[in-house]
Amino acid sequence: MQDPGRYEFYKSAAARDAGLYVPKLTSIMTWKPEETILDYGCGAGSTGARFILPKVESQNSKMYSVDVSLKMVNHAVQNYPSPSVTYAVGDILSDKFPFSNIRFDKVFSIYVLHFIKNYR
Repeated sequence: MQDPGRYEFYKSAAARDAGLYVPKLTSIMTWKPEETILDYGCGAGSTGARFILPKVESQNSKMYSVDVSLKMVNHAVQNYPSPSVTYAVGDILSDKFPFSNIRFDKVFSIYVLHFIKNYR
């Protein structure tokens, strides 16, 4: 999915599930100040902004949101800007992952596996 508008409009199951489970998940996790968080497969940015970013900001942490689609990342940058988030285009399965030099304390990847072409 490369169209942010269509993605946001048609993601009813993903939005429902994210609204149910991501707040539960983030509430039972142990959060420490100044952690480094990866939101891989951030899509158009709404899930990370609504459900992960509040925890990130409350802990003075930093979130890196990455997607393979430039259109999705541009949409996220325009609609969900925050000094606590750095957005980038990248594929974690490639040698050109933009944050390969960063050690992440937590990694979120919500509704991403069904887009992976080769599970190996």
